[in-house]
Amino acid sequence: ASLSTSLSTSTQNIITTLSYQVAISDKDPLLIVVMERYSDKEHGYLEVHRSGSEFLKFRERLKGMQEDGDVVIEGESYFETELGYI
Repeated sequence: ASLSTSLSTSTQNIITTLSYQVAISDKDPLLIVVMERYSDKEHGYLEVHRSGSEFLKFRERLKGMQEDGDVVIEGESYFETELGYI
């Protein structure tokens, strides 16, 4: 399955997922940024999202890719400022 199919399937049934966006670099097509928004960090992200069956399947595939040196993951979390629009 493609990345877009995996992401769509993993979020379609999670009501605590507010939105997500996938961006691909215009300079390096192998550089991808995924911006995800959840209802809150403690419940919506840490409890619901990270324990979902689709996430766990996707994460297992991703872990193998990391171990093979094919993928590097850098993760950050942010507070929304209510500036701008989505």
